[in-house]
Amino acid sequence: MILSKLERIKLLHQHRILQKLYPDEAAAHEKAAEMLMNGYEYLYDELYQFVYDDEDAMSEAECLEVWRTLEMFDSINRTMQE
Repeated sequence: MILSKLERIKLLHQHRILQKLYPDEAAAHEKAAEMLMNGYEYLYDELYQFVYDDEDAMSEAECLEVWRTLEMFDSINRTMQE
C-alpha cells in the first residue's frame, strides 16, 4: 500500500485522536502513528488488515442477495411471533 504524505498526515492525526478517545487502545494507536509518521510502507497493510481489498469485497449483487435473505428471515420471524 502506498500513501501520499497528505494521506499519512491525515491518518496520523486520526490515530492521535483515537489514542485520547480510547485509552485502552492507546498503545496500538501509538504504534500506528509511529508507522505512519516514519513512512514504514511495508507495515501499512498490517495496520489496516481488517479492510478488504477490492477483489475480496462483496459485489452489489452479493450484497443484495444477503439483504434479501435477511429480510426473508425477518419476515418469517415476525410472522411466527404473531
